[in-house]
This record gives sequence, C-alpha cells and structure tokens, in this order.
Amino acid sequence: MLKCITYSWSSCSSSNYITTTNIPDAYLNGSSDEQAFIQNLALFSTSFYKFHIRVLESTQENTAAHLMGLEYLLSISYVDDTEVFKVFSRWLYFVLCVTLALEYQ
Repeated sequence: MLKCITYSWSSCSSSNYITTTNIPDAYLNGSSDEQAFIQNLALFSTSFYKFHIRVLESTQENTAAHLMGLEYLLSISYVDDTEVFKVFSRWLYFVLCVTLALEYQ
C-alpha cells in the first residue's frame, strides 16, 4: 500500500497537479462529489501520516512522496469549510506527536 501511495503522490508531483490546482478554489466552485473528494483526501492523508510517518521518512525514495502529501495537506488546510476544518483536528494531533517526538530524541 505504501508503494501505491508514494507512487500516486509522486505522479501528481510530476504532473504539476499541486502547483496548477488551487484546492480552496476547486473546493469552493466544485460539485458536491468534488468537495467530498477533497474532504476524503484530507481524511485519508491525515490518517495515513498518523500511522506511517516513520516509514515515509525512512528512505530517500519516500521523501519526495512524503513532501508532496504534506503539500496537499497544506493546500487543503486553506479550504474555508467547517467539515474540512474538523479533519485537521487529527492533523493537529499528528503535529503534536511529531513535535513531542522530536523534543525527546
């Protein structure tokens, strides 16, 4: 599964999706299906990082995909919607855990 995710994020990076798509605008102007996709992408990404962050950071091969996933999350964080914002409560938990782990290394 990890290879599938890293390949997907790397493919998006090489296709310049993240640099050419304004995710907050896409959410605002998108259909309900497109909005649901962005919400689900945020949910999936935060959960995926929560459980697989160490693996993503373990090799150079995974680093590009790791950074691409973070860029997607950063872009999604600019979406002005309550439901999308709720997803980031998980993200805040993740950031807290990473911060604490770094402090105690």
